[in-house]
Amino acid sequence: MVTLKESSKTMFELIDTIDVENTLGEGVTWDTETQTVWWTDIEQKKLFAYQVTERDLVSFDTPHRLCAFALTKKSDVLLAAFDCGIALHNLITGECDWLFKFPGDATVRFNDGRTDAKGRFWVGTLNEDGDKTASSGLYRVDTNMQVTKVEADVGICNGLAWNTDATRFYMADSSKQIIYQYVFDNDNGAISDKTPFKQMEATAAPDGAIMGNDDHLYSALWGGNCVARIAPSGEEQRFDVPVEQPTCVAFGGEDNDLLFVTSARYALSDESIADAPQSGSLFIYRTGFKGTQSQRFAGETVYD
Repeated sequence: MVTLKESSKTMFELIDTIDVENTLGEGVTWDTETQTVWWTDIEQKKLFAYQVTERDLVSFDTPHRLCAFALTKKSDVLLAAFDCGIALHNLITGECDWLFKFPGDATVRFNDGRTDAKGRFWVGTLNEDGDKTASSGLYRVDTNMQVTKVEADVGICNGLAWNTDATRFYMADSSKQIIYQYVFDNDNGAISDKTPFKQMEATAAPDGAIMGNDDHLYSALWGGNCVARIAPSGEEQRFDVPVEQPTCVAFGGEDNDLLFVTSARYALSDESIADAPQSGSLFIYRTGFKGTQSQRFAGETVYD
């Protein structure tokens, strides 16, 4: 493992900080069409959109805790994974067209999500009662709007990503500090042959992730003050960020070389926030790398 200070061949330059004091910033997603970066603050029930070239920030209140989302071909409609279920959510009217809901007594909520190369939306859960062995899982929303549970018994599901030829799927279980890899069938969205890919130390849990164009996985390390760049072989490089709890990453920008990093103030002490006052900000780094972006959700009913 090398850190930024030890590497003279790569660039990781902080060029902008959006100080929004997110309690739990997450789900960062780049919109190439509008040059806008989107992300959510789960606990504050807010969605943010920052137009990079104009440096224009807007926010939306959400009816429930918005945990993950996918953009659609309708600019005012999201496929939204709220704490309580999955819905098509109109940002203007606030209406929700529900596809799936947890039962009222459920202790799980949705957590991290991404779309795959075919425009299917994948989203995992975590258990809010602290029982890491409870039946959390991974769900897939197909383009026919059907919701299917495809994996069970995941403690805290995070870091969903695919390699560039869509033959490998990556998923982190933050409760175990481990990233898994699967064989992926891009035609039907099936996953198989789960194997460990990368085990992190106990103080750094892999959180949200994105794939680079070179098939290196970029993972925000909660509690690790850094973003990890992990080669297909598992070899790792780390880049420091000025906060303890980076949460999610996404590539974007005109040259596709910007890395957007969300962060959190969740459960931090006053002393910790005083030591890192930018906790909860969105950070924008210019890098020496390029990456993939999440596709828009391809469900046909979105366009009706």
